[in-house]
Amino acid sequence: MHTTNYMPISEKLKERYISFPGSVFKQYFQSMGQIIGDVSAGTLQRAGSDFGKRAAVSLRRENRKAKLEDALKIIEELGLGKIRLAEDAIYLEDSFEANAIGRSPVPVCNLTSGIIHGLCMGLGLNYVYYEEKCTAQGNNACVFKKRELKWYERVQAVI
Repeated sequence: MHTTNYMPISEKLKERYISFPGSVFKQYFQSMGQIIGDVSAGTLQRAGSDFGKRAAVSLRRENRKAKLEDALKIIEELGLGKIRLAEDAIYLEDSFEANAIGRSPVPVCNLTSGIIHGLCMGLGLNYVYYEEKCTAQGNNACVFKKRELKWYERVQAVI
């Protein structure tokens, strides 16, 4: 019998998680959109990115050889959806954000996208992922495509 020493990221980061219905998230997203417009998507991405970096750094402290696949478990742990890493893409099914927001002409998984970006940066990877397709647009899954970082983006990540 194989046992693991897996500890939820919330315990590693010594943070408390809260739980609320998707309608609260949708209302927050709509209210922020009314107050600051399209910038609201960027605020969620930034918050997610900062959290993702902290989570990745914590994971690397525990395991210097941590991989993105290990770090992505945080997405499911947070209840943001079921995630799968493929060669050049990440697939997210049953996206909390897309389900909460509903139909949209553009991808809406901004928090998740930010977390993935932060995880990549925190793990010191030379690439990130951006959301190309979203279930809010009518797709079967949210698809995050891999993009290599340019040299100056890698430098900025270190600064």
